[in-house]
Amino acid sequence: MIKKILTLLICIQMTCSSAFSASLIIDNFAEESLGHLKVEAPKDFHRDIIQDDIVNKFLKYKFHKVIPVSIRNDIVVDEFAAKIDKNKIRPLRIKTKYNFTKQVVAIQLKLVQNLSTNKGVKEGDRVLFKTVKGIKLENFNLPKGAEIIGRVETISPNDLMGTPEDIVIENFMVKDNSNINLYGSVRKRGADRSWWIYPLYQAGNIGFWAAGFPLVLIRGGRVKLSTKDVYTVYYEYQ
Repeated sequence: MIKKILTLLICIQMTCSSAFSASLIIDNFAEESLGHLKVEAPKDFHRDIIQDDIVNKFLKYKFHKVIPVSIRNDIVVDEFAAKIDKNKIRPLRIKTKYNFTKQVVAIQLKLVQNLSTNKGVKEGDRVLFKTVKGIKLENFNLPKGAEIIGRVETISPNDLMGTPEDIVIENFMVKDNSNINLYGSVRKRGADRSWWIYPLYQAGNIGFWAAGFPLVLIRGGRVKLSTKDVYTVYYEYQ
């Protein structure tokens, strides 16, 4: 009963009490210095038209760009593509059928002549191989000494710090029967001098204050392909 009476008295007190509010803050400095200015509502800037002299110069019609003649007549020349002999280019054959019931036939090849990137071998060149021994395929006999043509696909040049040169020869085919393609690749790397140049370079810099920097100029070896080496490619039954 006492709790109810106290609750009633608190409610009566709250309803009779007057509410107090803080007075409005007035900035006297702003009133004195900015009172003569008229403050207007902000404009809708999205409706303003922006005039761009450069755009207007090259726009003859609405939403139609006129390209200057000097730009329209520019011709892009690919210097690398221009050096490629078109007679040496043939499309890569994509294999879509496989016969997993028959094993892949390994075919050993040797180069007809020694090759070296120092003597002008470049990407896209055809390389002539000969078979080491005769191979009997499904519908074709590949005799010993049969000519196989490969193509130089990639040459990664040598670089500083003894980084060697790399060459990859792929896209093999039988010279007398261009429908027979062989798969695999011939990969060769030049002399790797980085394994001894880098430790000496670090030791020279630590022990003799930058004495190892001249070693940076030493480049890796170029690629040499010998007729004595035997390479293996593969024939896959369709």
